[in-house]
Amino acid sequence: MTASKPRQTKAKKHHYIPRSFQERFSGPDLNLWFYDKRERAFGVRRKPIARLFRGWELYTVVGLDGARDRTTETRLSVIEGRASPILDRVITEAREGRASLFSEAERLALSTFFIAQFRRSPDLHNTVAGRRRVDDAVAEVIAEWEAAGHIAPSSQRSAVENERLGRKIRGNLLAENAAAPMETASPVMMQRGFTTGVIRLPQRSFVLGSTQFARLLSPQRRQDLGDPGSELWLPIASDVALCSHGLPGRGRLLEIDRDQDVRKVNGAIVSASTVFASPNRELVEALSRRMGEYQPPEGEIAVPPSAFNQERT
Repeated sequence: MTASKPRQTKAKKHHYIPRSFQERFSGPDLNLWFYDKRERAFGVRRKPIARLFRGWELYTVVGLDGARDRTTETRLSVIEGRASPILDRVITEAREGRASLFSEAERLALSTFFIAQFRRSPDLHNTVAGRRRVDDAVAEVIAEWEAAGHIAPSSQRSAVENERLGRKIRGNLLAENAAAPMETASPVMMQRGFTTGVIRLPQRSFVLGSTQFARLLSPQRRQDLGDPGSELWLPIASDVALCSHGLPGRGRLLEIDRDQDVRKVNGAIVSASTVFASPNRELVEALSRRMGEYQPPEGEIAVPPSAFNQERT
């Protein structure tokens, strides 16, 4: 009797911004207006969130033998599940004018979610730093092959194979790192506090970007999380954002009543994102027209100075 071949798992698209997260921005019809910088000729379009912020097999690690490991996707689902009810509570309390208080377990769940969402963004891996990591990984693999005595292919074939290898390594780096153990990064986040910001301006809202975070400089012009003065803003609804900032302590609610503050966050997100979206068509159109004001040098992420906590303390 002939042995049957292993069943091939059908390839699928993974959301790098979870559908449940996008639902906090979309309307009842679960659609968003969006703009894709790679397809500027198409302008602002509308699409169901089921088809936004996703890519083929983003969190699947492909081995040299073609085997597919989808462990990362499972880990990300667990991280999302732990953070989701906390985010829902933060949104409700912010809209009611109340600051959110967090237990140690909740702070850990939020910190882990922040890190995972930051790591899983394809945009992050397309920055200059991300491309250098891939180049280094390709060089390491080639060196291992040569050390093992493999014959180098012709220059033309080598270029093709290296391009394919680079794509595979870039994909695997994203998949492996998105939900990698958080033991190193989490302690840094746990030394920081959380501030909730809620927009109190009519017809103003946060944008949702493929890079979800607005990174704002500290008074010392630092952006790293080791400086408690730096700010990492994550919009979690059209009118509510959660910020990693300062030191742990009692909850703080920031009433955002200045247009410039909303623009600061949206500008930082748009500058770092390939795609951005909102239920508000006019907002997406306005941001697409003003992209030149936000756009950093190619492959870099613009980090503006803070507009919030340092100015209001």
